[in-house]
Amino acid sequence: KNSKLFFLLDKIKKQGYSNSINEFINKYPETGYRFDKKQGSIFLRSINGSNRKCLVINSDLGNIPEFLSTIFEKVISIDIEEKILIQTERFKHNKIKNIQFEIFESNNMSNLEKDFDLIILNDIKIKNYNSKNKIQEYLNNITQFLNDKGCLCVAIQNKTGIKIINEEVNSDTYLDNFNGYSLLLNSLGLSVDSYWTLPSHN
Repeated sequence: KNSKLFFLLDKIKKQGYSNSINEFINKYPETGYRFDKKQGSIFLRSINGSNRKCLVINSDLGNIPEFLSTIFEKVISIDIEEKILIQTERFKHNKIKNIQFEIFESNNMSNLEKDFDLIILNDIKIKNYNSKNKIQEYLNNITQFLNDKGCLCVAIQNKTGIKIINEEVNSDTYLDNFNGYSLLLNSLGLSVDSYWTLPSHN
């Protein structure tokens, strides 16, 4: 649990969204980018012409869902409880109504609807992160939620790769290089191309 975020939630309940966010950023300026509407751009060349439904996994404080809400008819945003509660206040304040929130502590998505045109994976939260088989199993599970022409967009940091969060010991590592990602995703029956790109920000 992130004590800073729970502190912020308490502030929002007492003082409202705008004042609380401004005070929080003044106190923790390094967090400011996480509340920006957008840094950079997401460039989308539609593969199947459908912008009906999008899923964002590990969506942090909502920058990516907020931007995608202007493109897709429906966006489902998934993250841990404290981040989703802040997103709820953020989008209520900004009068954004086409975002649905789901709280998942881990990678259990069994009750989630399917048939997504786009799934964005912001990072991977998994136990036994040193096992490539576990990562492959995790990614394979996510692909089951795509429709036949859907796209999986994996956020990859430029110098380090896919961020893997080890929930058991609260530490991070990184996975492979571009060729490694291609081989891994190809093994799941996915083709890797440049139709969809996402900047390395939250």
